Amino acid sequence: MSAAATALQALIGCERGDVLGADSCTVHGALWGPDGCGTAATLLEFAEHRAFQHANYGPNRDLEDGTGPEVEWLGRVVDYGAMTGGPATATTIEGLFRQEWDYDRDPAQPYTWLMMLREEFAEVAAQADPEFLAGELVQLGALCASWREKILERGL
Repeated sequence: MSAAATALQALIGCERGDVLGADSCTVHGALWGPDGCGTAATLLEFAEHRAFQHANYGPNRDLEDGTGPEVEWLGRVVDYGAMTGGPATATTIEGLFRQEWDYDRDPAQPYTWLMMLREEFAEVAAQADPEFLAGELVQLGALCASWREKILERGL
């Protein structure tokens, strides 16, 4: 187990024990694996991916949240359903959101945290392979952490 994993487990209070007959963390309920508590191992992966995000994309402090009761955050999906007369699959929805992010966004509309989160969540929903799903969930978790950091920086 790495020094970082050991330190994180101590920080968040992980304790090894039996939970319903399984070798687990008695604080979080996660199974105890080679890297210790599964919750701590996941949080460490989130932190590692946050470092990757920051190195590659910067702090993203200029993004708006893009949230609120009047936000039409599924408009592209609704439009697709109306246009085709049928439901949109997870892969289709992922493609719609990626297309909007990469090509179809109105230049007057700023990129938002919700747009990023929505596109990342669509990647999670479209994933069937457990290994790739786990990786997509790390990306999604790190993105959520980044967004929350920005909210706290604004003085919440």
